[in-house]
Amino acid sequence: MAQPTAIPGEPPPTETFRSYVTDHGSDTVTVLDVVAGTAVATIDVPGALGPPAVAGGSVYVTSPERGVITVIDTETPVVLGRIAAAWPRSPVAAPDGAAVYFASCPPADHGFASNTVEVLSPTLNTVVRSLPVPHPATSVTPAPDGDRLYLAGFAEDLVTALDPDTGATVVGTAKAPRAVVCSPDGASVYVAGAAGVYILDAATLRCLGTITIEGGATDVAVSPDGSRLYVVPDGARDLRIVDPATREPIGSVDTPNAAAVEVTSGGTRAVVLNAGSGDIVVASIVDTDSDTIVHSVPIGRSPSP
Repeated sequence: MAQPTAIPGEPPPTETFRSYVTDHGSDTVTVLDVVAGTAVATIDVPGALGPPAVAGGSVYVTSPERGVITVIDTETPVVLGRIAAAWPRSPVAAPDGAAVYFASCPPADHGFASNTVEVLSPTLNTVVRSLPVPHPATSVTPAPDGDRLYLAGFAEDLVTALDPDTGATVVGTAKAPRAVVCSPDGASVYVAGAAGVYILDAATLRCLGTITIEGGATDVAVSPDGSRLYVVPDGARDLRIVDPATREPIGSVDTPNAAAVEVTSGGTRAVVLNAGSGDIVVASIVDTDSDTIVHSVPIGRSPSP
């Protein structure tokens, strides 16, 4: 999935959002209207894998095995073009939309991991820089101010903070990190991993504590005000809601088989991708006021979180 974005032309106070979900099995990207709870478009993207990135008016979808990034217009939506890239994966947009970052992931390196992060210019639609990192990265997310990228390296129990301007890095540890997200104030980094959610100091990557989840966690998202974490437990059938200040659970939502989660920029909806929940996989759209599922949208047979 990609972070929901305001549909072009809508006024900012109106929380009408679109989310983009890739289905590797059918080589498609599904466009979800998060408020209406409908699939508004399906776009053919051969080899599409993993969550896309949204920068400005474009969606960037990686196809690692085909060595391309497909660019989709958010308004139409139609394919605008394709960019050659070596084993691209895990794209993410800079907060100001001036760059799209992605890991270059040849399968020989720890199974879709690599030691570089590539910088793509949305203006030029070409890769303009390559940044070396000290360990393979399988997940990439920016700090709210864009001054750092946080990289999770599942194979080596490491998390890296990367300055995209200077290339300087700081390295911390977390057991089997799968996903990383930054708090809205930029002070903390939350890492979904083997013990649950690790809370790291954003500047030093020193571990400040752990939100224990039995069996570990596969994904984590944070509300826009920072008061809630939405955690996907590994192998569980629910979405956990945790107060990051107290590190205590404050709610849960039953889902078919949660695999990934994202929260809209207005914070009123959480989108949960359910993997392996039957012949047709669904996206559960959760109202964050009532913590209930308000829509279930069929996506495909093998969407990739």
